[in-house]
Amino acid sequence: MSQNLLKNNKLFMKNNYKKIVILGFMLFGLFFVIFPSHDSVEAQKVNKYSIKVNKRFSQTQTEGKVIVNNDYDFRIKVFDTYFERGGSPLQGYGKDFLKACERYGAPEDCTLLPAIGYIETRNCTLAASDRQKNCWGWGGAGENRVVFKDYPTAIDHVTQKLMTIPFYKTEFFNDPVYAQYYYCGQHCDKWGTYVQQARQDINNLSVELGYRKLF
Repeated sequence: MSQNLLKNNKLFMKNNYKKIVILGFMLFGLFFVIFPSHDSVEAQKVNKYSIKVNKRFSQTQTEGKVIVNNDYDFRIKVFDTYFERGGSPLQGYGKDFLKACERYGAPEDCTLLPAIGYIETRNCTLAASDRQKNCWGWGGAGENRVVFKDYPTAIDHVTQKLMTIPFYKTEFFNDPVYAQYYYCGQHCDKWGTYVQQARQDINNLSVELGYRKLF
């Protein structure tokens, strides 16, 4: 009788030990679900944008330089030269266009806003556009025209809207004719063509400066 009792006690303790081990693993996993690691939270706050430095292209590429110097992506040089030649106050803000395009997932060439700016206000050299910090006619005419506090804010805002409003997005960045009536109005049947030509002018400037085509 005593041997059977001892055997039953050992079996009972063994079963309870397994339950304790399983329960311990469950509690350990639950801790990480409820309390995520500090690193994972911080990773979500990291700014994803960084200007590309020493960017290299494929080995088969035969035309153009790779980079201006160790500080700038070549597109910044192209944009700032474009603005400089037009006497635009946007000179020096080339990097802000690239930051906004990368932040909102716009096409890499990022030529749409400089091109629209040229067609609408000669990139803020006409009328009150420089004072309003609005080179794109954003908001409409007259009192509807949006006034921004500075150019970086304006560039970010317009890029963000064009990449999120359903009838613009990537298609509009690649082909301004795609949404010319939404942006400019029903009378603007040539507007998209003019913007596309301005994009091509920027593209040609990139090659002229010794870099690759932007698109």
